[in-house]
Amino acid sequence: MDITNFKEYSVIVDCGTGVLFQPMTDDYFYILTAKHNLQNKVGDNYVDKEDNSVIKLVRFIFEDNVFNTEEIPFKLIKGQTYFSHPDMNVDAAILKVRFDEYKKFEINLLNISEDTTINSDAYLCGFPDDKRKANLYDYQAQFTNHTILQNTNNVGAKKSVRLLENQTIDTIVGMSGGGIVKLNDNYFKLIGIQSQMTNTFSGQNEIDFLPIVCFNEIVLEFSDRLNALLPAYLSNFSYLKEKVFNINAGPDDNEIVFTRNFLKNKANQIINSDITPIGIKDFFKERLILDIKDLTILNDEIIYATWLEFLVIMNIAKNKVHCFLDLEELFNKVRLIYKNTHSQWQGNDFLKECMNCDLSDLQVNGTVLINTDVLPEKNQVHHYKIEKGSIISNIDFLRKDYQNGNFGDVFIDNAGGETKEFVFDKFTFIHFEFLKKFLIIEKSEEFKDFNSTNQTELLNKLNSIYGELFSL
Repeated sequence: MDITNFKEYSVIVDCGTGVLFQPMTDDYFYILTAKHNLQNKVGDNYVDKEDNSVIKLVRFIFEDNVFNTEEIPFKLIKGQTYFSHPDMNVDAAILKVRFDEYKKFEINLLNISEDTTINSDAYLCGFPDDKRKANLYDYQAQFTNHTILQNTNNVGAKKSVRLLENQTIDTIVGMSGGGIVKLNDNYFKLIGIQSQMTNTFSGQNEIDFLPIVCFNEIVLEFSDRLNALLPAYLSNFSYLKEKVFNINAGPDDNEIVFTRNFLKNKANQIINSDITPIGIKDFFKERLILDIKDLTILNDEIIYATWLEFLVIMNIAKNKVHCFLDLEELFNKVRLIYKNTHSQWQGNDFLKECMNCDLSDLQVNGTVLINTDVLPEKNQVHHYKIEKGSIISNIDFLRKDYQNGNFGDVFIDNAGGETKEFVFDKFTFIHFEFLKKFLIIEKSEEFKDFNSTNQTELLNKLNSIYGELFSL
C-alpha cells in the first residue's frame, strides 16, 4: 500500500475534499466530507446551501496504471442526497450518490477504524489551496498528503493532532473533508475526516479531525435512508459466492470440475438461510480472529468468504442445513479463526499466538481451523495439520516452556495449584486450505467420475470425508 494511491478514494468537493466510501448496500455510495464544504458562510455562521444546488465533485479513476479524472453529477437535496450531522457544532456530512444516477463502480480496500491513536503512522490527504492555484487545470497535481506526527488533545467531538512538518494556511485550506488515513498491508484504514481550519491551525502545527463515530451518528440519525458504514458484502453472502471454492487441480483440473461447481452451488443453502456475514461478525466479534489488537480486520472480506466455504462444508459433514441458532454449537466443535499475517503458519510467533487465543468453550478434542494470507511452505500434510499431542520440535519447545510456567497463561484464574492444559495437547489445528488441497485437489482422481447423474454419490463421499475429519 502507498498513501499516494489514496487519491483513488479522494474527491474534490467544490473548494474542499471528500472521501469515497461503500456502505452496506450496492444501490449507492457515500462521500464523507466536512459539512462546511456544502455551506455558505454568512457573517460568522455557516448556512446550508439551497436544495438543488450543484456541487462540483471530481473523482480519480485508476486504470492501466494511470489516473484519470471524472466529474460525478450531483445536486444537493437535504435528506435525500445530503445528510449533515444533527449537532450544528459537528462539522460532518455524508453525500449519497445512487449508482443508477451515475454509474456502477467498486470501492474496495478501504475500511473504517475507530482507533484514533496516531504515532507518525497516519496521513492527511486532500486538495490544498496551494496545489489548486499552482495546477489550476491539472486535477492530478492538486492532490497531496501530509504525515501526522501525534495526537494532542480533544475539543468536543474533534480530535487535535500535530503534523510532522510545518505547514502554512495555503497548504491546509482546501483539505477540509480529506481523509485521515492509516496504511495496512491489504487496505487503507480511514480513522476520520479533517474538519474546518477555523480556530484550529496554530503555531504548534496542529489540525482538527472528526473521528468516524461522528459519521456513524449521521447514519443512526437517518437510519431509514442510510446504510451502515460497513462493506456491502457483510449484508449477505450472495456477494461472496463467486469468491469461494475457486480450487484448481492444474493439469488434472478436469477431474474436479463437477465437484467444484457442486460445492459452489451448495453455497446457495447458506445464502438463502438466515445466516449473514454481519450476523456472524456481531455475534462472535474478536473470537473470529487470532490477533485482536486491530479489530478493523473484522471487516476483511476473506473472513466471510472463508465462513461461506466453512458453512458449506459443515452442511455436508452433518447432512444438515444450518441456521443462525446453530452457529454457537458448531463454533464450539470446530473453531474457525482468521489470522491476517504474511508469516509462516507454523512459525514460532504464530504458534505463540495460538497459545494465547480465546478457545473457551471449544470441546475437548475439538478442531481449530485457521486461515491465513499465505500457504505453508511445503505441500505436505504435516505442514497443514498439527495433530493433537504433536511432538514436532518447535511445539515441543513451547510445551516445555509452558509446563515450566515460563510462557502463556498457565494458571486458571491465577490460582496457584490449578493449571490449564497445553492447547496443542488438547486440540487439533488445521490450516483451512487443507480441506480443499488435501481432501479434494490431491485426490482429484477420486472425483473424476462424478457428474450430474450421480450427485448423490458425490454428496455421500464428501459427507464421509468431512464427517470423519471433524468427528461430528
